[in-house]
Amino acid sequence: MNPLLMKGLAGLALLVAGYFYAFGRGEASMKAEWDADNALRTKAENAAILQRAAENKALAETQAETNRLITRSKDAELTKIRADIAGAPRMRIGQSLCGGPAAAAETSSAGGGNGADSGGRLVREDAQRDLDALKLKVEEAFATGRAAQSFIRDNGLAP
Repeated sequence: MNPLLMKGLAGLALLVAGYFYAFGRGEASMKAEWDADNALRTKAENAAILQRAAENKALAETQAETNRLITRSKDAELTKIRADIAGAPRMRIGQSLCGGPAAAAETSSAGGGNGADSGGRLVREDAQRDLDALKLKVEEAFATGRAAQSFIRDNGLAP
């Protein structure tokens, strides 16, 4: 074989080997850059997640404090209402609801326990408890509504 041709083929082989060496090194370099970018992005995402978690925790604490204040105000209002309901006299059923006798009773005796109290008869105790429970439920609903309105007004959420 011709020595010149041999030198040319050897040179070509060196060129091809150099190209593959450079390409392989470039690929490794690109992969390293890619991995570094991925690591940097992952680190930034993790920092953003931790930041958001801290913000959520602070917001939850603020909301819990607001809820505690609203509940305290509502409970104070309901304590007074419960005392008023407990201290109220028993309800009476008037003559117009329960109907009186068709004719006036003819009694000659002035004796009797209800002589001065002709406003009707008292409701049964179990009915009174049910009525008081109903009053309390209604007042609790109203107090909740007032507390919500107060929060909305105090925080500028109303137009």
